[in-house]
Amino acid sequence: MTARGDEKGRKGTLERVLAVLDGLLQGKEHDRRSIAELGKVEPSTADRDIRLLTKVRGVSAVKEGKRKVLRFDPQKLLSGSPAPKDAAVIAACLGTSLASIFDGSSYERGMRDALAFVLDRAKKGKKFRDVDRKFIFVRRGGEAALAEKAGELDDVIDALLRSRYATIDYCHFSGKRENIRIMPLSLAIYDHQLYVIGRSDTKPPYPYRFSRIMGVDVDQTAFSYPPRLDYDPDQVFQHSFGIFIGAEADAIDVEVLLAPRWSTYAAAHRWHLTQKIEVREDGVLVRLHVKPCPELESWILGFGEEARVLKPASLAKAIAGRVAAMAAGHGLVSRTAPPVGTSPSRRRSRPQKPRTRR
Repeated sequence: MTARGDEKGRKGTLERVLAVLDGLLQGKEHDRRSIAELGKVEPSTADRDIRLLTKVRGVSAVKEGKRKVLRFDPQKLLSGSPAPKDAAVIAACLGTSLASIFDGSSYERGMRDALAFVLDRAKKGKKFRDVDRKFIFVRRGGEAALAEKAGELDDVIDALLRSRYATIDYCHFSGKRENIRIMPLSLAIYDHQLYVIGRSDTKPPYPYRFSRIMGVDVDQTAFSYPPRLDYDPDQVFQHSFGIFIGAEADAIDVEVLLAPRWSTYAAAHRWHLTQKIEVREDGVLVRLHVKPCPELESWILGFGEEARVLKPASLAKAIAGRVAAMAAGHGLVSRTAPPVGTSPSRRRSRPQKPRTRR
C-alpha cells in the first residue's frame, strides 16, 4: 500500500470512529453490525473500532447475548476526578435549601438533583447524612404564583440566558396593567420573592415583581448584555434599602435612635452595608447612607415607639405623618410621643402649674 493509501485509510478510520462517537454522545448504542453499516467496512474492521472506542473514558462495551454493545455513560467521565471538598458539598446543600422558593417549577427538582449529583461524588460518610435537615432555609410565604406561572419563569430565564428582549404584561402595585419591552438583566431573590431586574430603552434598571408578570413574550431580537461597568447589580443596589431602586436620587445620611434594649441585637446585626452603630446612654444610634424609599420608612416603623429619627428632618416628618395617620385610622387621638424605649404607661405625669391670666 502506498503512503497516499495509508493516509486515506487513516482518514477513513478517523471519520468513522468520530461518527460512531457522535452517536454514542447522543445516547445511541452501537455494535459491530451498525458500525460496519455506518462505515461500509467489514465486521473485523468494526471490531477494531470497538476496541479503539473503549479506550475513550465513558465508553464501555457490554455483552448482550452474542452481541457486544457500545454505550456511553457520562457518569464515568467523573470517575477519575477528585471528590468535591467538604466546603463545596456544604455550599451545594446551602444552595439547595433555596429550592423551596421555586416550589411548583422544574427548578426545584433540578436543584435537588444537582445536590444528589454532588453528594454521589462526595466521599461517603456519616457527616453527609440528613443534609436536607442540617442545612435549611426557613421560608416566609414564598413565591405563591410559581405553581401557575412556571411557564412564564421558563420564558424569563430563556430570555435572560440568551440575552433576548422580552415584552411583559405587568401589573403595577396600583393595579394598572402595562406592556413593557425590557432587557432582562438579572433574576433576583429578595424577601423570599422573585424579581426580574429589567431595563428598557428609555428607563434604568427596575425590579419587576415576578408574581405580577401576567405574561411574557420573548423576542427573537437579541441585545448585547451590558459590560460590568454599565450594569453591576452590586452597584445598582449599593445604596438601596432592599429591592427598591427608584429614580436617580442621591443617597442621604440617616440617623435613627433605637431604645437601649436593642444594643446587643444591633451590635450583632447588619441592616445595611453602610451602617455604623454607636451605643449611647440614651439608646443605640444607627447611622446609614441610603436612598430614601418606602422600605426604609417601613423598617423604622417596624420598631414602633422604640425608634426615633434624628436626621434628616424630612424623614422624621414623613414617619411622624404616617404614625399620626395610623393613630387616626385606629380612632385614636394623637398625643405627644414618649421617650424612646419607654411605654406610655410608664411615663410619670407631672403636675402642671396653673396658668396665670394676664
